[in-house]
Amino acid sequence: MASNNKDKEPLEEVKGMSSTKRKRKWGGPLPPALSLNSFPAVEEALRVTDEFCDQYRALRREVEILQEENHRLRRMLEYHSI
Repeated sequence: MASNNKDKEPLEEVKGMSSTKRKRKWGGPLPPALSLNSFPAVEEALRVTDEFCDQYRALRREVEILQEENHRLRRMLEYHSI
């Protein structure tokens, strides 16, 4: 049991330190939040990403249509091969 108390002492010290740090108040005004769109490289990256996502969604829809058509044709072949 005595070793358990010794193990907890450093932990309590750390807890005490973190609580004193939380009490600090940083004065002064907050800086304005930066907009990601104010950086040309970020704006271009977002545009390319949006374009890629749109193209990906269109391709996924096309794949779904082709898969449905493939299944329909397979069923027709199975039906006529009997």
